[in-house]
Amino acid sequence: MDNPNTTQRQIDDANNSRDNLALEAVQNMCAFGMLQFKALDKNNDGYLTKIELEDAGKSGGFSGQDQKNLQAMLKTADEVQTAIHHGWKFRNDTNGIAYRDLQEVQSWAKYLYPKLEEVRAVRECVGRNFSVIDKDGSKTISEEELRDATAEVARFNRYDRLNFQAALNSFQFYGSKPGSLQSRVISMKDLDDRVNYYDRSSTQIGRKIIWNVAKALDK
Repeated sequence: MDNPNTTQRQIDDANNSRDNLALEAVQNMCAFGMLQFKALDKNNDGYLTKIELEDAGKSGGFSGQDQKNLQAMLKTADEVQTAIHHGWKFRNDTNGIAYRDLQEVQSWAKYLYPKLEEVRAVRECVGRNFSVIDKDGSKTISEEELRDATAEVARFNRYDRLNFQAALNSFQFYGSKPGSLQSRVISMKDLDDRVNYYDRSSTQIGRKIIWNVAKALDK
């Protein structure tokens, strides 16, 4: 049971810290796999099979975190080798873990998944305070209104202002489409579109792979 004196923000911060460590562990495993790829790929066919990973683990050539990374790759080999399958060219590529699979999982762990969590936090925070930030009642937030809210220490707590700042930092990316420079105002639809864009980019299969790898590394 959580300490009754623990705030929800402290609980969220602790969960975020654990998630960040798990994502970092996934990135490190992929970095290890890419660094050692040629040494592990004994038949030089461009794939790491379960047999090759098993042999490497039994060889005595790896210890400590390297051995843990090997075991995690072995446990999640079936999933990791499907990482790049969203590209039509590699849809039937099931010969083992390819270098590009490790690159893809590392990219998900390093950029897409954290970005999805960031834009969700921004959307929740800005959405919750939308009517207060929208001083002219236009149903949209201008860059100036968002900048004013970021500076209002007395009205908003630090967590909210950090999320306002995150929205302000990427203000030019909001608009009718993610990545668009057409609009200089933010609507709730823009915020929802931004979340949906990163939700699609990180994909459900990508998130499943990331957390299964993280679970294997935690054992």
